[in-house]
Amino acid sequence: FPTQTEVARRTGRTRALIGQEVNRARERWRRTPSLTAVRSEIADFLEAEGGIVTTRELAEFLLAARSAETADPALRQRRAAAVVRAALETERFADRPRWEESRAHGLHLLATREDLFAFAHKLAEVARQVATSDPLPAPARALELLRATSGTPDSLSENRLRRFAAAVGGVSLSLRQEIYPTGMSAARALKLAYTAFAGLDGISADEIRRRVRDRYPDAEPLPGHPALDPLLLECGLPLRWNEAGQRY
Repeated sequence: FPTQTEVARRTGRTRALIGQEVNRARERWRRTPSLTAVRSEIADFLEAEGGIVTTRELAEFLLAARSAETADPALRQRRAAAVVRAALETERFADRPRWEESRAHGLHLLATREDLFAFAHKLAEVARQVATSDPLPAPARALELLRATSGTPDSLSENRLRRFAAAVGGVSLSLRQEIYPTGMSAARALKLAYTAFAGLDGISADEIRRRVRDRYPDAEPLPGHPALDPLLLECGLPLRWNEAGQRY
């Protein structure tokens, strides 16, 4: 969400003119029933998610709740973000705004209470520390570290605490609830997924890549054969390429 100053700079207009246009837009949005409904949905979503969310989470929520006219994921995301921005701009000038906003340290947050913002920034640091630890903490241990963050509200469930930590920390959450670095190296992802290949007599390169991708979808993709061979050796997996069978 660029600021009005950034919009003015990028469009070659003055900051005052951009402010006037946004004010006129707010009046239109305030009288738009569909956007009024979205604002109410955001308030409900905020409450359901423990009282604090990122604006990216809001956009993803709107996308999940509605069908989209285009199959282009990037365009869908931009349109959802535009709707969120309009809703926030309108609510900000309501007689009784239903949430607080914070834009600091690269995070744009909404919360029902202002004190939750300090907690979110502390949680982001903890999440990054957990994701970069070696060895990677088990899900239960990672949850303990997250829960120990100062100011953690009781309203956050275990599942929500993990998801929110990943969102504010800029890290990822595996299906097994492991917190890991977004863009994690292929070699480390393969090493962490070691148990998925225990006891196998044979497996294709594509199947190895799929199993690792399913567990760590935001990690660096594994290469195919023969570039995969040295990574398997590095991880200690006893798999050798069989040229006749075209598999390990």
